[in-house]
Amino acid sequence: MTDRPAGVRNINRTTKRKTLTDNRAGHSRRDGDELFRCIFEGMNDPILLLRGGQFVDCNTATLKLLGHHTKVEFLNRRPSEISPARQPDGRASEEKAAEMIATALREGFHRFEWVHVRADSSPIPVEVTLTPITVGGELILHTLWRDITERKLAEEALRRSETKLRTIYDSTYDAIMLLDQDGFIDCNAAALAIFGCATQKEFCSKHPADMSPPVQPCGTDSQTLANQKIATAMRTGRLQFEWAHRRADTGAVYPAEVLLSAMELDGRRILQAVVRDITERKAVEETLRNRETLLRLIYDTSSVAIFFISADGTIGHANHRMSEMFSLPMQSLIGSDYVNLVHPSERKAAKRNMLKHLADDIANVNLERRYLREDGTSFWGQLTARRMKADQGHLAGLVCVVADITERKLAEQSLAERSRDLEALNQELATSNANLAAAHQELERLAMRDTLTGAWNRRCLAEIAQQEMLRMERYAHPVAVIFIDLDHFKQINDTHGHAAGDAVLREFCDIARQCMRATDMLGRWGGEEFVIVTPNSGLMIASLLAERIRTAMVAHHFMHVGQATASFGVAECRPAETWDAWLARADAALYSAKQAGRNRVVSDVSDVREAEEAELLDLDFLHLVWRNAYESGRIELDAQHRGLFAHANTLLGAIIADHPKAEVVPMIEALLTDLLTHFNDEEGIFRAASYAEADHHAGIHRTLTAQAIEMSEKFAIGELAVGDLFNFLAYDVVAKHMLSEDRKFFPHLAIANRL
Repeated sequence: MTDRPAGVRNINRTTKRKTLTDNRAGHSRRDGDELFRCIFEGMNDPILLLRGGQFVDCNTATLKLLGHHTKVEFLNRRPSEISPARQPDGRASEEKAAEMIATALREGFHRFEWVHVRADSSPIPVEVTLTPITVGGELILHTLWRDITERKLAEEALRRSETKLRTIYDSTYDAIMLLDQDGFIDCNAAALAIFGCATQKEFCSKHPADMSPPVQPCGTDSQTLANQKIATAMRTGRLQFEWAHRRADTGAVYPAEVLLSAMELDGRRILQAVVRDITERKAVEETLRNRETLLRLIYDTSSVAIFFISADGTIGHANHRMSEMFSLPMQSLIGSDYVNLVHPSERKAAKRNMLKHLADDIANVNLERRYLREDGTSFWGQLTARRMKADQGHLAGLVCVVADITERKLAEQSLAERSRDLEALNQELATSNANLAAAHQELERLAMRDTLTGAWNRRCLAEIAQQEMLRMERYAHPVAVIFIDLDHFKQINDTHGHAAGDAVLREFCDIARQCMRATDMLGRWGGEEFVIVTPNSGLMIASLLAERIRTAMVAHHFMHVGQATASFGVAECRPAETWDAWLARADAALYSAKQAGRNRVVSDVSDVREAEEAELLDLDFLHLVWRNAYESGRIELDAQHRGLFAHANTLLGAIIADHPKAEVVPMIEALLTDLLTHFNDEEGIFRAASYAEADHHAGIHRTLTAQAIEMSEKFAIGELAVGDLFNFLAYDVVAKHMLSEDRKFFPHLAIANRL
């Protein structure tokens, strides 16, 4: 290697030292940045950076507090954008935020309270600290938030508590006042009302004796007795008594109950007095005394026996009627065992029930009991008993009432004998009525059913079809009819005989019923012609049912005949169409099936909508068919369309196989989920292609989505048949929308692809 000049070597050494120094400084700055970022992200309190009035950075605590998942959702937003329109003081958030920022910039520091809004729109109160800092020559506001939700809740709880206590004090029904040895110092509104004072000042100027009559009911003057009560309460801490007060406005005297409670307030001992007007209570007590006198009178003069059974089973006391009823003098009755008064045939049961009732193990008693008098005669009594709960020093007992019902029992026995005779007669009548009803039901069945096949007869089926037409007009529920004719049936009769032909008709009906849904109705129209009415089903569902029956016939071996086939004509009822016109279209489709070689299904597609719907079906495989003509040229869009076809075919298979609702619901949910995703993606595609009718098309999406969700909800609660839902999804969404509306923007996609 050639030696370099000394100057070059010196320059290289200097350059290496400078590079080494710069590398060390760079490492130091990176270490510092990493440390700052670690501290920034690790803080429990939210930290944010404001530049130019927008948030440019935040830590993880900020996202957690606001409920955002990433910073992208949050950054570059202004404080007012994550705040309610107005702050609690009524000021607009945008205006106030600008003022707070200006104050921080002017003062160099600003702390205040603020309400922000989480991602879920719930409010969150925070304490905000704004500190201006300069970073890289730029002015940035360092923002620190502190969640003060708990503090606000505590403050609100304290305010509520204070308000509650003040409200209780001011609005309680009882008069509450504070007093000391010199008189009253405070009172609530109830005190002014009870004592008849206009103002608190007027009330506090008086002594308790001033609002009392000169002498209390006990004979002591009110002044002396009031001072004694106050002194006693101050000494003992609590005193309750009754007092006669007098209103200041009217002079009326009324009884009151007073409760004095001693307490410390502002360093001195005072009394809280609670005064309750007991005028009504005194009146009630007087009423109770009068009622007690009345009850005693009723007890002594009652026409039924009333007595009390003690805990030991003896008669504690009884009224005079009981003595008369049992022919026992009162002195012999009191203290005797109750069970001994019962007829011997019922004593064991009576004792068992009495002990259980005394132990509170059975409910109140209300039963009939047979009793025995002292003279040996018996009588029937209606016994009612209620357990008296034990109180202090006393055991439980039973209060009993016995009414003599002997005459009623004799009448009931006579009535029971008559009832038995009537019951026998009723049984005979019931048997006759049942036979008559069965005969009537059989007559109705014969009038409505074809006797050979059990299918509805022509008249009845026509009525059913017209009822379904009314339902279609009223509720917009689709309905279709299948016209069926057994192929070469005359040849079957001629070759094998009419008995064999009848067997073929019966076997065909069995096959059809196995394929039909519970709501479909099969009728014999005449000879070898049959009609099936399919409620809540459009042309597509009815055509699938017809193909299902046709396939089942081909696979069936008919007794005596072997192979037998049928031709099918299908037509969906149109608005304002008559039954004859509707059936004629089905008959024309049946004729076309015959002309085309028999053993096939032909649907009436004279209407454009029906033709598009029929185009979707492959009756050979019983599913919807994707055709190349449906393709848009966009791979992702066509893949989604095919996926919707696959979902529809899965649902169709479940409908045909009559799967339970629990299995069908998840299929519908999966189809709806993919449908919503498809609509969203499709809107992005045609908007990117500058499709002029983009807003109109998106509006159709919203309408279809709302209808699909509403119909799926109705199906889930049993208000909509699955056939109706499938008709909507297959025709309105797939046929009408995808094959009609979607095709309108396909040319725009081709132009966009070329550009």
